[in-house]
Amino acid sequence: MENYTNPKSAQVINVKGEIHTDVAVDTLLQVGDVVKAGAVLNLIKGSEIVLAYADGSQHKVSSYEAESVNEIRVDIISPDNNTESVDSEDINNIQNEISAIQDLIDADIDAELPETTAGLTSNEGTSFVTVNRTGDETLAQAGYDTTEQNNIFVLPGDLDNENNNDNFALFDADENVTVAEDTSATGNVLDNGASAGGPLSVINFSIDGNTFDAGETINLVEGEFTLNADGSYTFIPADNFNGTVPVVNYTVTDGAGNTDSSTLTILVTPVSDLTDADESVTTAEDTPVSGNVLNNADTADGPLTITSFTVDGNTFNPGDTVTLAEGELTLNPDGSYTFIPNDNFNGSVPVVSYTVTDGAGDTDSSTLTISVTPLPDLTDDNESVTTAEDTPVSGNVLDNAATADGPLTVTSFTVNGNTFNAGDTVSLTEGELTLNADGSYTFTPNDNFNGAVPVVSYTVTDGAGDTDSSALTISVTPVSDLTDDNESVTTAEDTPVSGNVLDNAATADGPLTVTSFTVD
Repeated sequence: MENYTNPKSAQVINVKGEIHTDVAVDTLLQVGDVVKAGAVLNLIKGSEIVLAYADGSQHKVSSYEAESVNEIRVDIISPDNNTESVDSEDINNIQNEISAIQDLIDADIDAELPETTAGLTSNEGTSFVTVNRTGDETLAQAGYDTTEQNNIFVLPGDLDNENNNDNFALFDADENVTVAEDTSATGNVLDNGASAGGPLSVINFSIDGNTFDAGETINLVEGEFTLNADGSYTFIPADNFNGTVPVVNYTVTDGAGNTDSSTLTILVTPVSDLTDADESVTTAEDTPVSGNVLNNADTADGPLTITSFTVDGNTFNPGDTVTLAEGELTLNPDGSYTFIPNDNFNGSVPVVSYTVTDGAGDTDSSTLTISVTPLPDLTDDNESVTTAEDTPVSGNVLDNAATADGPLTVTSFTVNGNTFNAGDTVSLTEGELTLNADGSYTFTPNDNFNGAVPVVSYTVTDGAGDTDSSALTISVTPVSDLTDDNESVTTAEDTPVSGNVLDNAATADGPLTVTSFTVD
């Protein structure tokens, strides 16, 4: 197999045998195919191909079946139909010259080109053809080791006028493009066109049987399409459209008035329209939380549904209620969920991974993260007590307190703006107060005091370090300090008696006075 590098874009106008390019090794070239510049042709021995170029020239590329040499022969047909070719005699002469040069190199003699009348400078008017080959190391006929010389590069001479094919005027290959849904397609339909008759341009185009001038913008059900005279086009798909766009038939012309008709086929491939963001929610300790995981989901393809969810590596059907160490979770097909924390639990709940599907069958996976923030479990109600004047009162301020986190302790208390440690005894104008760490307290009123005792504010803590502040209010009710015993006197008949009924009376509250009396 021999290789030939095509120097510029051309169209195949004749082919014999099996020939393909290095980029499509499984597809044989056929008449009408376009071979781009730089493409490498792979020719089976005995095959040949005729390539037509935009300048009107043609190259006939042949792979000889010679046993002694691997060769590609190129016949160049100029625009004026003069054919230049190379025969076997030229091939032998070239091989002999190669061998002679190798012999000179082996003899340590420099091979120099004899100077001609015109000198040794190159002729800029001479055309040439480059033939590349990617292959293994070979040995030249003279026995001289060489590499990358598997082909003889043949330049045409002044030989006979055979294989004179007609020049092509204008050709333009069909285009097929594919883009993703919601993605614009751009390009140029003339990239695969060539002509010897001058520059190419698009005259008009038709879609669904309707013809439009080049440069017009057409609104289709599938999207918006524009094809300009210079061949550039843009197709903007309608939102969420996928599928085949109606084929665009267009007409190309060149400077000589030649025309060709080609097609542009655009395919829009579907992409998933379903999106669903992850959810993260927080609730307080001992407080249920609910919501809907689909509130952050979106699709253009019908209703959304939860198909399954996974917690701690276990998968459940939507609607299942899952009992966890942290609480109870339910996630329904419509995306609604409820989590009920266990009593006094706080912390992170295992992440819930769930799968969503839409009406088009697209799916997306998202997560629900639930955090439970701690709250103090300590509660302590205020206390209010009443005692009679001159009567001590005692109790325990922790009788109305509760916690799930260990023993309760009074750490301090404040009276009249002054703070004391638990266990201190405070002397007040109203009496004497003691409040201990275990919550027990005693208030002893001063003699004859009655009224309101200054409020006692105290702080309680539990085993978890939670604290609460409460108040103890003490009231002393008054009692009468006046006492008066009954009197009983005796006197003789016809003998007056006198005395004072207050002699047996006593009070701490000022002078005594008889206000009235009654006689039966």
